[in-house]
Amino acid sequence: MEQTKSIRPFGMRDKIGYLFGDFGNDIMLVFVSQFLMVFYTQVWGMKPTVVGTMFLVARLIDAFTDVTMGRIIDVTPQGRDGKFKKWIRIMALPVTPSTTASGLYDISPFWLQNTISSQITDLKIKSVAAPVEIEFPKRSDD
Repeated sequence: MEQTKSIRPFGMRDKIGYLFGDFGNDIMLVFVSQFLMVFYTQVWGMKPTVVGTMFLVARLIDAFTDVTMGRIIDVTPQGRDGKFKKWIRIMALPVTPSTTASGLYDISPFWLQNTISSQITDLKIKSVAAPVEIEFPKRSDD
């Protein structure tokens, strides 16, 4: 006996589900972007124009890479796990070490290295030197 599955049409319930997923993702993106903007400007002391330009360039690159990867997935032949899961497995190999390396090493572009590296160095020196710079009140031996 052959069983056929009935697939319900994509309706309003599905659209609302996608809406809430996108909304949650965008809210987190806004929170992380705001935190990074304040951190880069207030803690590292970077100029707001540099940070804004950095965010703009990242969004522009992201716009093109998202469309490109979507197109690559669309033209991929259907596999036993679908079209997308194969690419998750393939891209896990280069993404894992690059993510680890970016957390361990300063691999910023050359035009940011002086700004970021000097700020990191200053923060490290200040965090190590801060306890040494504490002045104790002098005792008066009257």
